[in-house]
Amino acid sequence: MKVRVAINDAAIEAAGRNYAKAQRTLEDALRETQKARFVSGEFRVRLAIAQVERQAGNVTAADTEFKALAKDAGAAGFNLIAKKAEAGTR
Repeated sequence: MKVRVAINDAAIEAAGRNYAKAQRTLEDALRETQKARFVSGEFRVRLAIAQVERQAGNVTAADTEFKALAKDAGAAGFNLIAKKAEAGTR
């Protein structure tokens, strides 16, 4: 599945409060990006996962993912994604 399509599908599911389906879609996309070593895609999916966690009310899980993503993306030079992740913890 294409990363953008997976993220958009998950956003639609989350908007309809079907958080479990949104998470499954994103977890599948995450596995695909990791398998393909598609780092920017992996970071975008992880950002979406944290956002869905936040929407679902899982604040602790969301903050944990946002913080880890900010660190990982920043270290890899993906500063825009790192800044978005940092903003997600606020």
